[in-house]
Amino acid sequence: MSAHRTVVHLLVAARNDGYAQGYAECSYHVVNALKVDWDTSKSATHGVDTEVALAAAKT
Repeated sequence: MSAHRTVVHLLVAARNDGYAQGYAECSYHVVNALKVDWDTSKSATHGVDTEVALAAAKT
């Protein structure tokens, strides 16, 4: 794989991980702040482990 392609894969994995983790953190804060039971099971990031993909891209 070319160096350029490797950097692109790393950037995409990092962006996806940031989105997923950011959404999860935001959901957590909203639920706590509003004292509501917010169902996140239908969100696109529910149950997605993007950290594994990011770690794999780094190696």
